[in-house]
Amino acid sequence: MHYLIFIYTMKIDQSGAQFNTPAGIIDFLTVNKNTNDFLVIELKIGKASDKAIGQILRYMGYIKKELCKEDKDVKGFILGEDIDDKAKYALNIVPNIEFKKYKLNIQIDKE
Repeated sequence: MHYLIFIYTMKIDQSGAQFNTPAGIIDFLTVNKNTNDFLVIELKIGKASDKAIGQILRYMGYIKKELCKEDKDVKGFILGEDIDDKAKYALNIVPNIEFKKYKLNIQIDKE
């Protein structure tokens, strides 16, 4: 599934990158261009644990309560290099959150 998203902007001094809320700082708060639903993106370095699920649920709950209109939804992506088994079990029961794997490779060449 492809997502066409843009970074949410609430006001001039706060964009959806490092979006500060009473629930914590959301890495990226985005909006689906087709549906106007919110997508909360949480970045993890290394392996994501089940703690990341609690964290993103907290953020999603805040967005649903404070920013969503009644006909809109909130989804979540956890991006990490890998995910542990406990988190996989938890994600089986949470349909609005997906894990997406990324690989980061930085190579510095000698001049």
